[in-house]
Amino acid sequence: MKKICFVCEGNICRSPIAEYLMKDLLRKEGMDKDYEVFSRGLTNETRGEDIHPLSKEQLDKHHIPYGPHKAQKICFQDYADSDYVIVMEQYNILLLRRLFLLKSQDAKVRKLLSFTGSSKDIDDPYYTRNFAVAYADIEKGCKAFLEYLKKRYQEEAK
Repeated sequence: MKKICFVCEGNICRSPIAEYLMKDLLRKEGMDKDYEVFSRGLTNETRGEDIHPLSKEQLDKHHIPYGPHKAQKICFQDYADSDYVIVMEQYNILLLRRLFLLKSQDAKVRKLLSFTGSSKDIDDPYYTRNFAVAYADIEKGCKAFLEYLKKRYQEEAK
């Protein structure tokens, strides 16, 4: 089973949206048994908090199921055990490098929108207050990531 860890700063807005959206996409494709999907943050500031209410509002609006959530900071074991560490912005990569003393870019660490061919960051709606734009960007990234996984899945099945 492959592990996918979505990462944002506090694990209450962007990464939980990505986690639950990706779980839903994988389930609809019948690929959910092949992937463990979870999310983490890069700080302890929001540790233990639930998904931000406006993030939940976006998930509800798009009929994406979610469960109980308690924000957690990524630990080295989460990082080491994951096949994919998917971040929302360049600053997340910088924080990961500092946190785990990484000397160079690890191939398993990618920005979510890189799967769309874009180098764009997904802005933090906690600060911008634009949860609809963040959701749309995350959805675009997750759908492109799903297509990437489907191609890899087919290659591995051969």
